[in-house]
Amino acid sequence: MAAEYFYQRADIELPPLQGLPDVPALPGQEIRQSTEGFYFQARYRLFDRFEFGTYYSVFHPNADDRSGNSLAAIGKPDYYAWLRDWALSFRCDIKPFWLIKVEGHLMDGAALVEVPADPADAERHWGLVAVKTTFNF
Repeated sequence: MAAEYFYQRADIELPPLQGLPDVPALPGQEIRQSTEGFYFQARYRLFDRFEFGTYYSVFHPNADDRSGNSLAAIGKPDYYAWLRDWALSFRCDIKPFWLIKVEGHLMDGAALVEVPADPADAERHWGLVAVKTTFNF
């Protein structure tokens, strides 16, 4: 079993930008951003070769607006304010130096997803299947 929580706060001060001779200078800005996330994970090894696992994770790119109200206020979907991921996995150790792992994910939200030209084109609920192999030499 494993679990992790993180919270990151960034306070950024941007200096004023001087424009071209015919363009006025831009004033400086102060930006404050807080990011938050966590996960819980459990795995079970069956015999020496097989392992089953699951995890649940949550990510908020703006911890001060977990529900997406500020996004909805400017006409964007609120579900860009979070990503909730429930995953199941199966791992098979073919040899001591070679493994294959299959994961299935059920997602709620679109944080960390590249925003399409029309943000409404992204789905709130979506899935992902991933297959990977690792070969150590």
